[in-house]
Amino acid sequence: MPNSLPESIDIELAPGCVMTFCLLRAGEFQMGSRGGFARVEPVHRVHITHPFYLGATPVTQLQWRSLVEISPAPDVGEALNPSPS
Repeated sequence: MPNSLPESIDIELAPGCVMTFCLLRAGEFQMGSRGGFARVEPVHRVHITHPFYLGATPVTQLQWRSLVEISPAPDVGEALNPSPS
């Protein structure tokens, strides 16, 4: 894959509704838990074979509604700002 992929991209889902995606490059990392937490897999190596973009923040209700007609949850934080304080 070329190294010319942008580190992040902004996609306008609807007028005034933008979602930021961050590039995750191909590579490997360890995932899981050594502490014996319930329902968590033990530590294991994960291989990402191709770069891909992942949403930088959780999807807000506004972003969800711009893409689908049925809301998954009651109205919470319609204009939610996902940026940390």
